[in-house]
Amino acid sequence: MISNSYMVPETLKAIGLDKVLNMLSIITPYGKRAKEALAPYFAKDIGELKEILNNFEFFKNTLEAEKGLLPQLKDNLQQYKDLQGTFERLKAGEVLDEVEIYEIKALAYSLIKLEEILNNCQLKKLKIISLKPMSKLFKLLDPDNKGIKSFYIYDSYNTELRNIRQTIKMLESTILKESKKAREDITKEFGVRIRPNGEITVFKNDSKTLHALANSPKVYLAFEGLNSFSYKVKSPKALNDLTLEIEDTRLKEEELELQVRVELSRKIKEWLEDAIYNTTIIGDLDLLIGKYVLNIKINGVKPHLVNKPVIKIKEGRHILVEKLLIDKGKKYTPIDLQLNTGVTLITGANMGGKTVTLKLIALIMVMAQLGLYVPAKEVELGAVDFIHLSIGDQQSIEAGLSTFGAEIKSLQQAIERVNETGLILMDELARGTNPKEGYAISKGIIQYLKAKTTISVITSHFDGLSEIKEVKHLQVKGLKREEIDLEMVKLRDGKYDEGLLENHMDYSLIEVEGNQTVPKDAIFIAKLMGLNEDIILEAEKAIKKT
Repeated sequence: MISNSYMVPETLKAIGLDKVLNMLSIITPYGKRAKEALAPYFAKDIGELKEILNNFEFFKNTLEAEKGLLPQLKDNLQQYKDLQGTFERLKAGEVLDEVEIYEIKALAYSLIKLEEILNNCQLKKLKIISLKPMSKLFKLLDPDNKGIKSFYIYDSYNTELRNIRQTIKMLESTILKESKKAREDITKEFGVRIRPNGEITVFKNDSKTLHALANSPKVYLAFEGLNSFSYKVKSPKALNDLTLEIEDTRLKEEELELQVRVELSRKIKEWLEDAIYNTTIIGDLDLLIGKYVLNIKINGVKPHLVNKPVIKIKEGRHILVEKLLIDKGKKYTPIDLQLNTGVTLITGANMGGKTVTLKLIALIMVMAQLGLYVPAKEVELGAVDFIHLSIGDQQSIEAGLSTFGAEIKSLQQAIERVNETGLILMDELARGTNPKEGYAISKGIIQYLKAKTTISVITSHFDGLSEIKEVKHLQVKGLKREEIDLEMVKLRDGKYDEGLLENHMDYSLIEVEGNQTVPKDAIFIAKLMGLNEDIILEAEKAIKKT
């Protein structure tokens, strides 16, 4: 569970964390709970976070070294059902039914098998998945040492129960014999065939047999058909007496089985704490496997954690954007950057990937603080206590706020926490107002944030912001104009040739010194995308006049 004080749900969704976590597949109900409980470790928890990552590193290395281990673990995890309800009934002192006792036995059986798997590999050294022994609990539910999952209220639980069941078997045998004899007597006496369902069918033209059956106390008329009569054999008194006796005996059997279930429930409860603990371990193991499979998908690395506010990313990738581009046959450009406390300003061409860079920074930070490997070649960072991301159109109709108003309201919440260890990311700061005031507000915010303990990253298209002292300035390399001949750009039905811009855009970041003006590529890009030539000409005239 990620608290709003760390990062609001809308922002988590905006950076794509929900889709990343959907890639973290889980097998068991206990793994699902472990995944739902995922929460970021903060700056004060850096030691715990390091341990989480170290444990996963050991787990990952073990699975890579022992190729047959993962299928064994997955197969075992398929065996576990959600026994939360059964555990609650045991806590309340209720008596388990036979199915619930079977499920407890199946749990113990699978845990013993899992322990064998772990003990036969290097994972036996990983304490976080060390299981409590379940052999004694299994023995309790397997008194005949059959060594199988299935459960039955065994005769060996109660001598009287064994005797009762023997009596029932004897009575069943006697009833079967008496019933068979009664049928054979009818067949012999009347020369008729009795069907498996006990019916005797006689055609109406067989008057002799019908007369004999009609006057016999051993049968009764069941129903009359169009061409025949159907009779059934009456149960002899001796057979009826035996049936009553077996019913009474079965009631005694049920009473004795209840006594056994009461006693078993009491004894199982003694192992309840260990059983619940082991289901937690199942969840942790399931989550480790999910992380391992996720890491294969994203080709991630272990983030190097430090006790200072810094973010260093080498060849960082936003995996969702990367996948989208690869699916289109495009190339993704990894990002290198280093961020420290104070402000880093990112400028660059429109459609130059600045927004994606902010999402990448946030996503890598969140993933690392959740104990996941991150999509990059190398990452070094210090954990933060909150992440603020201002991105896109934040207009709130419900609150009656404009885009600018919503942006300022959101920013104020972050400003109140600038003396904490945090990460503030703002995309196109003050975009929702006029350029003159937008520049002034942006400058004021940068001046305020540059001396704070937070790491702040701001993207902007306003000229002049890069001249602010003690502010790091990164610039998107941008459009490689020299590679593009507008006369050779082909339009299809007057539409932009999709992919052309991406093919000639360098999304990497370079650090620049001094007051570098923001690249002016908007008109060129509009021309490239096929905007009406008259509009382009008017725009170029307007630029020359300014």
